[in-house]
Amino acid sequence: MSQMHPVLRKWLIIFSVLCLVGVAAAGLSLGALLAYIDNLPPLDVLENYRPPEITRVTDRTGNNQIAEFVTGSERRELVHFEDVPEHLVNAFIAIEDERYYSHFGVDLEGIGRAIVENFKAGGKSQGASTITMQVARNVVLLDKRKKLSRKIREILTSMQIERNYSKKQILEFYMNQIFFGSQSYGVQAAARTYFNKDVKDLTVPEGAMIAGLPKAPTQLSPLKDPEKARDRRNLVLRNMRKLGYIKTDEELERYINTPIELNQAPRAQTQSPYFVDYVRSYFAKEAAADPGADISGKGYTVVSTVDLNLQRILEEELSKGLREVEKEIEEQKSERFGSESSHLGDVARKQARLARIDEVRDDSISVSLRGYKATIPLPKNPPYFNPQNVIKKGNLIDIYIADIKGNKLEAYLFDKTHVQGGAVLLDVHTGEILAIAGGDDFYDATNNGQWNRAVQGGRQPGSCWKPLLYGASFDVMDKSGFPKFTPGYVEVDEPYSIGGYSPKNYEGRHFGPTALYEGLVKSRNIPTIKLFMDIGPKTATALYNKFNVVTIPSDWQLDPVPSMCLGTPNITPLELAAAYAVFPNGGIGITPTPIKRMFNPKNTGDSRSVKPVQSKILSPEAAYMTVKIMSDVVAMGTAKTTIGKWIMEQTAKGRKLPQIAGKTGTTNDCFVAWFCGYTPDLVLAIYVGYDQHRSMGPKMVGGRTIGPIWVPMMDRILQTRSDWKMKFDIPPGVDLCDICGKSGKRVTDACYASGDAVYKNAAFKRGTAPTESCGYHGYGYSSGGESGDVEGGYVTGQDAVIGNPGTGGSGGGFWN
Repeated sequence: MSQMHPVLRKWLIIFSVLCLVGVAAAGLSLGALLAYIDNLPPLDVLENYRPPEITRVTDRTGNNQIAEFVTGSERRELVHFEDVPEHLVNAFIAIEDERYYSHFGVDLEGIGRAIVENFKAGGKSQGASTITMQVARNVVLLDKRKKLSRKIREILTSMQIERNYSKKQILEFYMNQIFFGSQSYGVQAAARTYFNKDVKDLTVPEGAMIAGLPKAPTQLSPLKDPEKARDRRNLVLRNMRKLGYIKTDEELERYINTPIELNQAPRAQTQSPYFVDYVRSYFAKEAAADPGADISGKGYTVVSTVDLNLQRILEEELSKGLREVEKEIEEQKSERFGSESSHLGDVARKQARLARIDEVRDDSISVSLRGYKATIPLPKNPPYFNPQNVIKKGNLIDIYIADIKGNKLEAYLFDKTHVQGGAVLLDVHTGEILAIAGGDDFYDATNNGQWNRAVQGGRQPGSCWKPLLYGASFDVMDKSGFPKFTPGYVEVDEPYSIGGYSPKNYEGRHFGPTALYEGLVKSRNIPTIKLFMDIGPKTATALYNKFNVVTIPSDWQLDPVPSMCLGTPNITPLELAAAYAVFPNGGIGITPTPIKRMFNPKNTGDSRSVKPVQSKILSPEAAYMTVKIMSDVVAMGTAKTTIGKWIMEQTAKGRKLPQIAGKTGTTNDCFVAWFCGYTPDLVLAIYVGYDQHRSMGPKMVGGRTIGPIWVPMMDRILQTRSDWKMKFDIPPGVDLCDICGKSGKRVTDACYASGDAVYKNAAFKRGTAPTESCGYHGYGYSSGGESGDVEGGYVTGQDAVIGNPGTGGSGGGFWN
């Protein structure tokens, strides 16, 4: 050193210093790099890798898929590395990352090549992303911006991934995450989409085609451009030969000459869309109440409660029935026209009323009304099932009058949609929803198809609401603990007013003393309101709320006013069916469910069955007492001329039907018509009406309108099995006796001779059946000329009990 030239020694010192500075700078850079890595997103997303998967919904057998639920647009099914054929793994490596097994997450040689190629191409971008870098970008960082900072983070995250996971694990992340076009994410979904097979069954050319898609899934899709897809596939195959994954040129040539033969999996069609719609809302409600219960995107298989045969019956018969209802509505327009003329009087603005069609054109009609003329535009799709039967010269049609100018009306078509309806079928014993029809056609947007009327919104149930009050009353006790009301309890049907409100019976007349049994069979309004007031409005309202087993606690909007008991709240068919199921189920209410069980196909330990909430609503005795009365609604009350007639005809032919009970319902001005009926096993609730707040016509009442839909529906349902339970269970604490519908006491010969209704085998709680014989007829009281029920005459019946004549409250409107 001492002999070294001074200049050389100077430069050596400078070099040494620079080396020390360089080492120090490298150390600082490494420290900064490590600090930067520490600030990168954690790899928890890989440690707990669960991308959204398809949830599949099946029918109650578990054998028939009825729907798929996907998160966003990602159709994905996870697979393990071991389930992917080796040739597909090799195909990905050959086209995406040929040095995959030799680099540490970043391919320096590939980056260098990309830089050179980009320079030669004048800056045109050529990628150098490894499979690991794609996992970093698409799974961990979720950042696809073309920025240098993103690329640096991507490189560093790739290094993190390589330090923590094996090459097989990284490939599994990649093959499950990547997008392959046509909403298919992951290799399993891609295999199903393009070849309708499991990934393990793909051939070498099929696997090569799939491996070529991630670069540009839409442009290279064989569904869009088969030639580009074939060229890309062949590039993959040639790369596989170059890397030795394909052993011979002959093998390569055979694969290249193999045509792409797609076998597209039919995209899962939603069967039973109204039922599936309710399943979807059911899970949304569950997740809102308990985020931990959210199964969306978890790849579960959900076994629903729907019976596809019964579902088809509900859909077909409701659809047929609605078309028949439209015909009836047309037939009643002449009668409506006469009543409107007297009721509405002179033509005025903001009236909806019938006008006569004078001329029909392609896009409009000319109408006349009391000397006024109007041209009414027609929509492209008129709101009728059979427009040619409605829109024709000489017919009457509903218009809305916006303005009047001289003898010209500015008016438009009042009908917005065709008549609609909803139906629900429940299993009495389990609460399982067997079928739902929420309208004529779920996919008919013009007629509000996706409004699920079976479970959404609700409509006024009319007199279908009354059995809940009567049934609950039989469990009301007096101060001594003795039943206060029985089927024989008497309310006087007479002119009645409360708070300025004066309810009337549907028939427009009064019937004098009326046992509760008869009050429900004949659907009398005034006795019902008096019973409501005798119980007490607040107490009675609380009793009604107990029947809401769909939503606990009840979310029914019930006002403790007299008219409420006549059916003014808005109730869905599902809610009404679930409430009615209480009667044949011994007083036990069950929250309806569309789900039997759910399970993770990849984890046998991850499954659960649905156990609906059960609650006691009525005593078994009160439930059966109500069943007996409602059986006579069918046999001799407002459902006699349709459901009752069908039962008699079938019985006469020797057919054995289960016992059937139920109740009709019609709202004011026939806006909505209902029938909810049940057997020992099933409850079937149906309503029809316009979505608009408008009348169907003066005679569109429950029994007459819904009976012809309910009968063929239930007829076909009962034919699907031969082991239906035939009789309602009679609890041990019940006594039976024949009673008079007027006095509620034991029948005498005078009762039969009077022509008034007599009810056989009426059910009473033990010790409450009447012991006295009827004195009403024996003393020569007049029945007031009672002539029969709304829809055709009286017969003999079943149920009543001794009681006080009582006074009552008030109710509302013409409800049947």
